[in-house]
Amino acid sequence: MKTHTKKQIVYTTGKKHKNKYKEVIFLASYVLLIKKTETKEIVVYQYGPDESSMGEILFNKCNLGFQNVKSVEGDEKEFYFKRAAMKITMISAEGKGIFPDKTFFAS
Repeated sequence: MKTHTKKQIVYTTGKKHKNKYKEVIFLASYVLLIKKTETKEIVVYQYGPDESSMGEILFNKCNLGFQNVKSVEGDEKEFYFKRAAMKITMISAEGKGIFPDKTFFAS
């Protein structure tokens, strides 16, 4: 799993933490989506952290449902699937019916 981290040292004060430092890690998420196929009823995207580790998600345009056709290896909690679904939902909600060949989700 690829994650990008940024570290920051935070100085804490108070009786319990007097003159102590603690490390805070900020994580960013990135999911690549590449369209595999599209019809009037469905669109299928490959998704994952990069092109070497991809799953497949199917979006039904008629009932707005999702199906995880193939999971990203090692993604037991469906981290990438959920973010891919969020991105496809955002594209669908724009109402133009245009699904790009390649896009990404980042936060």
